Amino acid sequence: MIILIDTNIFILREQDRIIQKYLQEVIQYINLLNYQIVIHSKSIDEINKDKNIPNKIKRALLSKINTYPIHDPRSKPSDDEPFIKLIGEPKNEREHVDSYLLFSVYNNEVDLLITEDTGLINRISSLKISSRILNLKDASKYFKKILEDNGTKSSEVPVLYFYKKGNM
Repeated sequence: MIILIDTNIFILREQDRIIQKYLQEVIQYINLLNYQIVIHSKSIDEINKDKNIPNKIKRALLSKINTYPIHDPRSKPSDDEPFIKLIGEPKNEREHVDSYLLFSVYNNEVDLLITEDTGLINRISSLKISSRILNLKDASKYFKKILEDNGTKSSEVPVLYFYKKGNM
């Protein structure tokens, strides 16, 4: 499963503060399930253009973003007239980025989008993909259910044992 995380989730995860509970759980569950987290190429543009992020922090975020696979879309939302009719033309740069993120889900280029952006979440009702756009709390419940259905407890992690050669 390919999971696209919104810029706000990436910033929550990679800043130098304590990570909130649901974000910790989501990342742990994704790792246990061996799912892939990707960052949209437009998220990089969004961070680069954000004047509210000091340059030192911006450089740090951009260096961390390079540790993730980058989702580079095959097509643009503006090329899909029915999609634009459903969500409307972007009114600003943030909505422009949001339209790319939503289009990646709508166009089945990624399986899920995780975001805490209520403005983005409010725009999806007409797209019929609302079950694939999750906030952190809902994502935590969703992945926990998958783990439970697979018979894996969310607290289970593999235990590795190392022995010296001949001391088993």
